[in-house]
Amino acid sequence: MPALLAGILAAALCVWGARRLGVQRWAYTLGLLTLPWPYVFFAHRAGDGNTAFMEMYYGMFFLAAGLVFAISRMKFSAYVVALLWLLHGAYDVFHSHLVFNLGTPGWYPLLCAGFDVVIAVSLVWLATRLPDGDILKA
Repeated sequence: MPALLAGILAAALCVWGARRLGVQRWAYTLGLLTLPWPYVFFAHRAGDGNTAFMEMYYGMFFLAAGLVFAISRMKFSAYVVALLWLLHGAYDVFHSHLVFNLGTPGWYPLLCAGFDVVIAVSLVWLATRLPDGDILKA
């Protein structure tokens, strides 16, 4: 439970910082590009290249989506990006059933899931404030 609360707090601080810096229209989209890397790092730290490959395999979806939404202008993109963050939260929750990664600390998936859900909720909130739900328009 402390890991979940830490993830929620960390995400709340990121949302606050993105809003304060005025980067909330692109920070969450580019943030999708970072999602697979901690799990890949944990696998490498454990010396397991096969697991690192599997983590990257599952993470390619988030990398590709992050790139697509970073370079395109799509209506309602905030809702789609929010859904992607929620999907990653689900990946975190079910991580141990998908990949056996000895390097991943036991607390990390819950921390990351809490973070992901808060980011998704903040994106939906942001999208409701935009006329067409497009987080990429200036």
